[in-house]
Amino acid sequence: MGTSSRIQMLLILFSGLASLGFVIAVVIYDLHDIYDENHIMEHAQLALLVASAWLFARITWPDTLAHTKAMRWSMMGMAALSASFILREASTKHWGYDWLTFVTDGKGFNLIMVIVWVYLLAKLLPFWRTYWQVVVQRVKTPTALYLMASALALIAGGVFDKEIFKPELFRFYEEILEFWGYVFLLLAAMNAHRDLAPHRIHVAPDN
Repeated sequence: MGTSSRIQMLLILFSGLASLGFVIAVVIYDLHDIYDENHIMEHAQLALLVASAWLFARITWPDTLAHTKAMRWSMMGMAALSASFILREASTKHWGYDWLTFVTDGKGFNLIMVIVWVYLLAKLLPFWRTYWQVVVQRVKTPTALYLMASALALIAGGVFDKEIFKPELFRFYEEILEFWGYVFLLLAAMNAHRDLAPHRIHVAPDN
């Protein structure tokens, strides 16, 4: 087992233990504040997202094949996605800075997201054929499977976030699902450099 695999196994182990600790704290000791804003569960999520954004942003490959530029932009997109989640999860209202609240919780957040994602989509769309070929070839890799698991966990968490389903402790369920969504996102970032390397993918150049 390589160093990367050991680190990933440790991440999964510590995440499982952390989740067990969260459940014990809430269910047995009634420590419901741990899933409030600016408490331990939110801090854990932010740590995972910062690590994911950093790992995605630093991924690069030698310029050996036509798809390298396309995949580099896709990794920047994933870094931007992680950063978007950071802004979404960060709670700054209690700091008392109106401009910071505007950026993270107000209309400024929406404006920033529109500008960033319109720009990224303009860069990504010309390579859509490459991305489709990559998806077809690498759909069973750890990176793809972790991304799918992350999406499913975050969508499930969104059900509780939008209060579509409101059982007892629904806010806790939302936070624990988001926690695992970000764990899986970080695991995807740990594998992307290997799974999406140029020598592993054979694609036709984009016209």
